[in-house]
Amino acid sequence: EQQRIAVGRALVLEPKILLLDEPFSNLDARLRVRMREELQTLQRQVGITTVFVTHDQEEALTLADRIAVMNKGVLEQVATPDDLYQHPQRMFVADFIGTMNFVRFRFAPALGALVNEALRVPVTSRWPEGTEVTMAIRPEDVLPVDGDAGFPVRVVRIVNLGHYRDVMVEGSGTGLLKMFTSGQWQMAESQVLRLRFRRALLYADGAEVIEIKEPELTAGTSDQSPRS
Repeated sequence: EQQRIAVGRALVLEPKILLLDEPFSNLDARLRVRMREELQTLQRQVGITTVFVTHDQEEALTLADRIAVMNKGVLEQVATPDDLYQHPQRMFVADFIGTMNFVRFRFAPALGALVNEALRVPVTSRWPEGTEVTMAIRPEDVLPVDGDAGFPVRVVRIVNLGHYRDVMVEGSGTGLLKMFTSGQWQMAESQVLRLRFRRALLYADGAEVIEIKEPELTAGTSDQSPRS
């Protein structure tokens, strides 16, 4: 009620801009969601520009028309919630907004591929030899596959969240990966699965982010010259 009264008092003054600095930080989870919905409805009704400061990613994605991501006083990216989630321009934003998996590679020009100790990914992009490249993958873009396609991983943990499962897997060259799956895939801890990535983003120092669909990860070698 104190939060509602505080917002009401601010609106009575008919300000051109309403500034809110983490107004829901002291509320419990359920009340937080209700206040979020009330504020969004109120903001639409009054039509007032609102600047909402928060460290809660869900609040930002739920409430905002546009989000500005700050990092140590530096403005990293300004975009709509959908664009920010799907196309983070920097690794900080990719890591900060939502959940993201990261797999490290380096570029091997002789192979035309990204390689690490166990995996190889053919790419058409080019960087200087030995460039460290990070592949970023959302958990919903990590998909189980049948047969011999994809790459093998072992199931480490399964958390059943009702409408979906939060699954942690571990593979050679990928380390730990988080994936979100529906209940249609039957799996158990310690089971070996084969996975593929539906979509990935590539980050390299000093280069623009690159989006690739269906990256082809295969067992490989970190050698930069093809084997005979």
